[in-house]
Amino acid sequence: MSTNSTIEFNLNNFTKNNDNKSVVLNWSSTNESNFNKFIIEKSNNTIDFNPIGEVKTINNNSITKNYNYIDSNPFIGKNYYRLKMVDNDNSTKLSNISVVNILNQNLKLEKIKPNPFENQLSIDFNIPNNDQIVLEIIDITGKKIIQNQYDVISGDNNIQLNTNDLNKGLYILKISNSNITLKSKIIKN
Repeated sequence: MSTNSTIEFNLNNFTKNNDNKSVVLNWSSTNESNFNKFIIEKSNNTIDFNPIGEVKTINNNSITKNYNYIDSNPFIGKNYYRLKMVDNDNSTKLSNISVVNILNQNLKLEKIKPNPFENQLSIDFNIPNNDQIVLEIIDITGKKIIQNQYDVISGDNNIQLNTNDLNKGLYILKISNSNITLKSKIIKN
């Protein structure tokens, strides 16, 4: 018979790695008796949980046991975790839900203004870490007209680009770092 109630073990220290690319789940358990394993479940909405791994129990009643599991593929945004404790007779009990928020760690193009533009173009973007970006302007034939490299700091950034030498027409603005390349159409009047 399967039961779904809050179980009597301590679930603590759900921690996120500093690289923001994985989640280290830590928990402790006491009074283990006839338990087989923990199944780690994850959801992005607190309703639809799916198993992502399992950890065998130590089954020693007299001491506090510490366990961990690494989720190397967390969702961007909120990750909801819970543990399903499975008895030797396959009955189950669920832990409370814990949440870990993973921030988007990519370059984000915020605004290009004005567009259409004349002699000056302002590019607003956000980047999670100090990094180096490459900004390119490419014409409709695929030829790189402008290519500049910038050292930028974590957070909001702005680049003012002199476009006096560009002919009127349609261009592609390309901004990239080591993780991602973003493109946007721009028009010179």
